[in-house]
Amino acid sequence: MNILRFLALLVVGCAIQSPSAYAAEFGELLDGPKDRPINLHPKDDVWIGLSNAPKQALPLSINPIRVAIIDSGVLAEHPQLKGLIAASKDFSGEGIEDRVGHGTVVAIIATNGQAMLEPAEKEAKSSLIIAKVTRMKDGKAVPNRNKVIAAIKWVAEQKARIVNLSLGFPDDDDPGNDQLCETIANLKDIVFVAAAGNSGPQVRVFPAACDVKNLISVTVQAPWGGPGDIAAPGTVQLQRLE
Repeated sequence: MNILRFLALLVVGCAIQSPSAYAAEFGELLDGPKDRPINLHPKDDVWIGLSNAPKQALPLSINPIRVAIIDSGVLAEHPQLKGLIAASKDFSGEGIEDRVGHGTVVAIIATNGQAMLEPAEKEAKSSLIIAKVTRMKDGKAVPNRNKVIAAIKWVAEQKARIVNLSLGFPDDDDPGNDQLCETIANLKDIVFVAAAGNSGPQVRVFPAACDVKNLISVTVQAPWGGPGDIAAPGTVQLQRLE
């Protein structure tokens, strides 16, 4: 699959930062729908997954595109992801397991791009690099900027071609934002896709606000969507996988 075609669909995964179904933006900038976790594995024999997507992951092709999801971790045994994860690393100290569902759903959407473009394909043309950078605080998964920077460097070492960052930090005087932008800018061969935040069109968040050539900021088609280069739908449909 052409990497630009794949990227176009990954943008949708990044933009689901305020769906009604589950938590998305993990910072403290939530003026849109209230965030709440969703249990994607409520029982041993029950999985909740993305509707309008293959119920089971396809087998990997030879030399797949490596896509990194820097987020809240992953449920590696999820039927729509199983076998697609090439590498994972926990930067939070909590373990790689996704406690809120967001990272897992973003990963499913990233891999579902192929099914939307090439429904007849029998092999998955992208594999996943998963980095967990959030810790639970007051019932929310909150990202740590230094962990995000470390995760970006790690996924680059894992040869990721595209990096999804559906998270954000306030536009304040913290020098960490400059360091975050510099880290992204230095990885010129990688395309970054970052969520534009949930606090309205006048409020910037980082890394979406980084002025770098290899980053696309994605907003949601809703009044609370932040300023972005591209607007995409802000909701996803989840269902029980039978």
